[in-house]
Amino acid sequence: MELSKQQTDYTKGIAIAMMLCLHLFNKDYQGLFAPSLFIGSQPLSYYFSLFCDCCVCIYCFCSGYGLYITYQNKPTTFVSSNRKRLLKLYLNYWLVLLVFAVVLGTILGKSAQYPGSWSTFIYNFISLDSSYNGAWWFISCYALLVLLAPVIFNLLEKANPYLVLIGTFVLYAIGYYARIKIPVISETEFIQLLWHQAYMLANSIFPFVIGAMAFRNQWFSAWIKRIQSWSNPNLILLVLIGLLVVAHGFVPSLFVAVFTGIAFVFLFNGLQLSTAVQRALAYLSTHSTNIWLIHLFLISSFAQSWSYAPQQPVLIYVWVLGCCLLISHLINWIYLPLQRYLFTNRIDQ
Repeated sequence: MELSKQQTDYTKGIAIAMMLCLHLFNKDYQGLFAPSLFIGSQPLSYYFSLFCDCCVCIYCFCSGYGLYITYQNKPTTFVSSNRKRLLKLYLNYWLVLLVFAVVLGTILGKSAQYPGSWSTFIYNFISLDSSYNGAWWFISCYALLVLLAPVIFNLLEKANPYLVLIGTFVLYAIGYYARIKIPVISETEFIQLLWHQAYMLANSIFPFVIGAMAFRNQWFSAWIKRIQSWSNPNLILLVLIGLLVVAHGFVPSLFVAVFTGIAFVFLFNGLQLSTAVQRALAYLSTHSTNIWLIHLFLISSFAQSWSYAPQQPVLIYVWVLGCCLLISHLINWIYLPLQRYLFTNRIDQ
């Protein structure tokens, strides 16, 4: 009763959908869109976006969970499969970067920023910087997690896993403090970029390790056995998810995102989903990487007023998501054949 690859893919897709909500509605709505529902002085959409700040933690958890399964089942090919995983991600990333930051940036008269100077282009190309698109900071962070995974998992096998968990939580707290209190330490661009990478990685290792431990200790099996005894588990789980949203509204600190995110993973994956919902999530998960890579270009950089044209939050979300999916299909029209060619005829040989 542990999570299947399909379920972790669904959950990653949900995390990317949450990222879209976070970036759409975590800002001053005045002059941008016209919400109708308010709680106090804030629109209801703000509280949903606030809860969605756990999206990265959810993605890290699922990555740690899935990679640990691969580490145990295919230890001899783990490093090579990780290399291929990262090459595919960067191929997708570089394609989006060239289309949006180089071609469209130049066409739309934004060449001073897109692509900007050669150093800006190179730093973004190697994912050390995310000045083209703020959501891209996680590219290098994810790559580092994947590269560090054999070391982290070996440590979990040989050391006391709960001491590892405590150690990574301390690292999480230090990273959070650095992110909030001392985000800048140098005027030298390269050193500052490395510092940013360091504290963001420190924030990401903790949920990654929890994901690995969840599979190692079979936490989902115990959880599913427990909720199977409930009379109406779907209703209870949905109520608990709603309470998580409310609780985060009372405690808006980003520090708690790791806990709300992990709680959401367990609650969401306890739900019995209809076939239609599963198909929708499967479709979303196949486009989640492209949604992650392109959505900020629409809502912040190139087409902000156009993205918020529907004015109402639900309509805005559906509109932007639909546009992202359409663009994703166009990107995949180039990316998928290129990936098949490179990884079937070149890299695999």
